Amino acid sequence: MAINFTTFWTVFGKFSFAGNTMQTAAATIEAEIEDAIQSMGGSNAIAKEKGRARVLPGLRSFQAAFAPAQSSCVVSAMIIDLIETIKADNQQPSDGIDDALAELIKQMNAASQSLDASSPGCTPSYGGSNVGTGKVLISTKRGDGLVNEHILAEHIECKITDSPISGLASLDVNGEVATPILNYDWPKGSGVSSSLTSHMSSSGSNLVTNGGIETADDDTTSPHVPQGWLAQTATLGTTLKITPVEVQTVIISSTPSAGHYILQWVDGDSNTQSTAPLAYNASQSDVQSALRALTGLGSITNVTTGTSPDFTHTITFTGVPSPGQLTSIDNTTSGSIAHATTTAGSAHVMQGARSLEFDSNGSETTTVLVPVVLDKASQYACSIWMKADVVPAAGVFTVDLVESVTGTVINDKQSTANSYTIDATAISNSAFTHQAGVFRTPLTIPDTVYLRIRISTAVSAGTSIFMDEVCLVPMDELYIGGLSASLFTGPLRWEVDDLITLPVTNDRAGALHEWANRIYGLRSKDLLIPSNSAGGETQADSLIS
Repeated sequence: MAINFTTFWTVFGKFSFAGNTMQTAAATIEAEIEDAIQSMGGSNAIAKEKGRARVLPGLRSFQAAFAPAQSSCVVSAMIIDLIETIKADNQQPSDGIDDALAELIKQMNAASQSLDASSPGCTPSYGGSNVGTGKVLISTKRGDGLVNEHILAEHIECKITDSPISGLASLDVNGEVATPILNYDWPKGSGVSSSLTSHMSSSGSNLVTNGGIETADDDTTSPHVPQGWLAQTATLGTTLKITPVEVQTVIISSTPSAGHYILQWVDGDSNTQSTAPLAYNASQSDVQSALRALTGLGSITNVTTGTSPDFTHTITFTGVPSPGQLTSIDNTTSGSIAHATTTAGSAHVMQGARSLEFDSNGSETTTVLVPVVLDKASQYACSIWMKADVVPAAGVFTVDLVESVTGTVINDKQSTANSYTIDATAISNSAFTHQAGVFRTPLTIPDTVYLRIRISTAVSAGTSIFMDEVCLVPMDELYIGGLSASLFTGPLRWEVDDLITLPVTNDRAGALHEWANRIYGLRSKDLLIPSNSAGGETQADSLIS
């Protein structure tokens, strides 16, 4: 047997019409009463206020009783109708609403039955005075690839409340005030009050090994493949490179006999930092410890050669993007101090000391992969930052999830490919820009999954594209049946009081589906009735009559 969907949804439409009528009455009566109050006493304002004071308590009592009344008149009847319809067709383990809903959805999917769909949307906006240049990635879909049609339209206001030096900032997220789902003034906001923590390649949440491109597979034999990654198509050292780590020397000469010197460094915020005084004959560990004590230089290394006190300190700026030249204050007796850069770091690095460099020859489809471990039916935000030395005239990158090195793209449960493209001609040559997409995994995960990044349409010859801060992180659902979001740190780190607004829209085009949500509590159960957004629904909203 099968449910008679026409009969069921026709009855449902009639009760929805009754609900609409009740809601309209409750929503309009306040305006009508106010109009009546305005006619009291002519121009006598005191009479109007007295009249309002007498009338409003009764009005509020009427409005407060609206939700229980609608629950008795509409909700109870439609819950009973659904349960009895399912029981007559296919007895469930229980006579509860949850089992009945599950069977309704199952049979509608099997029979290709659908309701009209609603379409939510959200494009984040950023405060004009923000210091941070990070981004928030939003999804209106679920992990199974279906649109979360019950998302509530509202303005969600977000503020950075903590911004530690690590860059892992905290974002407070606050939605508009909610109202009960059966109230006459529904829908309002979600009432969400939560927080997000920004992601970086170094975050524990990042599923991409070595997403900061800080280490090579082997700096001697394979210095141009990130450690843990694979280069499927590349001419190593020519079309694919890892940018070098800057190396500087501090050369003590002229055999100083006493005194001290101070090393100075200008950080990325243009602050001059100074080491503690170093003895004229400071050792390898003395110099390394003094430099590591400076903010931003915690990972540098020093190798010292020569004969005391005429040492050459060779400093490798591990983890430091585009370091400036060290300088010194020389307070040694008879000594001399010189500085030099023996290996220049790249100016095209966002975080850390290195980035991955795609040097196009105009034809090669350079391809790299990194293995990732993912959960089934889950939603992930993929975040990549890119910069060009010269904006190319042509070229496209494609980022996707593949199930093997041979490159079969993994589809989500709705058969949508987990793939997005990056227009190389839109990559800036002045700053790293955010290139992001959302992936959703199927119910069955392949044994091996790779994140693949490749040139899919040749980039103009002679152009270098630099890639840094590659992240793949699980997305956070802001509330049940609501938006999913992930926050990322950008080239300039978030600062306290930086603002983000999430202007959430929903066209509420699926009226039957909306009433099903209100009557059966679909959003709170994270359920969706099958729907069609292309005008091909089998049960039309015109049944609400």
